[in-house]
Amino acid sequence: MAQIFISYAREDFKQVSELRQRLKDEGFTPWMDKVDLLAGQRWRPAIEQAVHKSDFFVLCLSNRTVSKRSFVQREIKMALDLWQEMLADDIFLIPVLLEHIEPEEIPVSLREIGWVFLYEEDGWNDLMRALKHGMKQRAIDERDERKKEEDTVRQNGAEAARLEREAAEQRLREETARLQKEKAEIERKLYEETTRRQQEEAARLKKEREAADLRQQAEAAQKQKEQAEQQRKIREREQVEQQRLVELQQQAEAAQKQKEQEEQQRKIREREQTERQRLAEEEALHSKPYSSSTISPRTKNLQFWPAAIGVVVIIGLLGYWVWNVTKPDKETSVPITINPTPAPGNGQTFEFETVRLDRNGKEVERRKLQARYFTEDLGKGVNLDMVEIPGGTFTMGSPSNEAQRSNDEGPQHSVNVASFWMGKFEITQAQWQALMGSNPSNFKGDVNLPVEGVSWNDTQEFLKKLNALPNLKGKNYRLPSEAEWEYAARAGTTTPFAFGETITPQIINYDGNYPYANAAKGLYRQKTVPVGSLGVANAFGLFDMHGNVWEWCQDVWYNSYNGAPSDGSAWLRGGGSSIRVLRGGSWGSNGNLVRSASRWLTPGNFIDLIGFRVVCART
Repeated sequence: MAQIFISYAREDFKQVSELRQRLKDEGFTPWMDKVDLLAGQRWRPAIEQAVHKSDFFVLCLSNRTVSKRSFVQREIKMALDLWQEMLADDIFLIPVLLEHIEPEEIPVSLREIGWVFLYEEDGWNDLMRALKHGMKQRAIDERDERKKEEDTVRQNGAEAARLEREAAEQRLREETARLQKEKAEIERKLYEETTRRQQEEAARLKKEREAADLRQQAEAAQKQKEQAEQQRKIREREQVEQQRLVELQQQAEAAQKQKEQEEQQRKIREREQTERQRLAEEEALHSKPYSSSTISPRTKNLQFWPAAIGVVVIIGLLGYWVWNVTKPDKETSVPITINPTPAPGNGQTFEFETVRLDRNGKEVERRKLQARYFTEDLGKGVNLDMVEIPGGTFTMGSPSNEAQRSNDEGPQHSVNVASFWMGKFEITQAQWQALMGSNPSNFKGDVNLPVEGVSWNDTQEFLKKLNALPNLKGKNYRLPSEAEWEYAARAGTTTPFAFGETITPQIINYDGNYPYANAAKGLYRQKTVPVGSLGVANAFGLFDMHGNVWEWCQDVWYNSYNGAPSDGSAWLRGGGSSIRVLRGGSWGSNGNLVRSASRWLTPGNFIDLIGFRVVCART
């Protein structure tokens, strides 16, 4: 069927697409660049080729496009050039008006051609008559052309036969030359292939020799490695055996020391009993020669005092000697002494629950306690609850026998901490937003989530704005010292956690895949949780002191507590002056990293593991 090139402007695409479909339904082969131009084709030569191959050129015009300068003008020029080469009555270029256009708007070059008014009732029929008439013309022209070609073939038959013979002879000569060339090429390739195979065989043999040498070297190296591994294992067994012997010796020495202490205490008790009996006998002996009528009460008292003073001195000396013998080593956990004198406050109290777990993570006790607190108004409907932490003395750091401890958690030392107030929760995103006007946190969706992604310097900016609030009445907010933090976290306990020997993800937000002690594996949330949402606090009424986010302290980092302050103040001089201390562990920490004594260092960077809580000194 005849091929039709459709020329149009983009503004008329929808109406022209309908025309294309009607032509296709009539059996024609319409060509339209938007539909038939393939991705990657160079559109300009593709359009020119389609114009030259087409039997008809349908030009679609409207008021929107009749005067527009575009590639349509180039297409019209190509069509006119082709039309000029045809016979005068040949139908090739068919202008189609899509809507009424004033005659003076029609291009001059097209005014002498008959138009199809497609918008009129008979417009489609006019287009079909033109196309069919053109197809009839194409059929007559093609018959005439075929007849001329046949006459030419007959007239030139003899000449063609002669030329064919000459061509056959030439092909034969060329074929002979080609075969000779191929033979020479085959011989050359055969020689090259033989040479290549010889070279490959030589290379293969060389490679096999090298591989054999490498295997021998590898076997020698493996044998040497195995010997070294055997020696290492022997050394390890010797070290383990030596360590076991040392431990047995230490256990024997400890048992002997305990036995000696028990023996000393028994002897002291026997001496005290003997001394009491002697004093009783002396008192009875002194009272026999005298009667109550001859010795006054004052005289009797004077007779008794020398013996009594002697007993007191002896007992005191014996007690001091016993204390020196039996006093605990520095690395032994001692109970925390809580100063009963409370910090000042406004008298408000709240009730909370705390729990105690055994080494297996089983809850063995749940208690309801009360604590004093006050509320600070941060504005915008946001409050900050501060809990009273009574002063006292405690042993800071972890004992040497605490599982999975680090060397930077010692040596243990006694610290006296004055009373203060501490945030009931970690600073939340709502509290940070209220003062700072932004939210740097990675985990969002609940304003009661702890703020995270804050550096140590960010916390100082927050504290500046907090202390600048007009309603503080002389209070001074700051980060806790490291000693204050651990004292508040332990809340009177000496176990690894404020909740006992271990923890579980039901009460602490940490990586439950790595439990502590004998606790089973549990939930790993992989994110923060709203503060206080796990429902239990330590004995001071503080929530989330273990896990959720690491908490900034004032102190600079030291690798041990040698020389640490003993009054609860922050250690601010020396050490890693640009590195601050973090405590408490986070949602991504293993169980051992959320212990009360666990420490972490960072040069002030901010990641989604780090938050903070604030303290307020006595007012």
